[in-house]
Amino acid sequence: MIEAIVAITAGATAAGAGPGGRAAGANGARLTLDGGPVRTAQVVTLPGTSYRAFALPVSEGETIASVDTFDGQGNRLTHEAYWD
Repeated sequence: MIEAIVAITAGATAAGAGPGGRAAGANGARLTLDGGPVRTAQVVTLPGTSYRAFALPVSEGETIASVDTFDGQGNRLTHEAYWD
């Protein structure tokens, strides 16, 4: 069974302010699983909104080590490592 991690990174706010903080300028996301496998996704605008989001598959039994977001130049904006 495949589940998914879906994250809304931010609305139309300036980087560092409002919903999503620094992730407001996110252009890509990288999910790292325990043991090293990596999955990536493009961050897209949700139709009819100013929100940006990404979705990545996570199968039963897989453990997330971290999720990072990046800007268009590849600079890391966020690093989330607290996954239960």
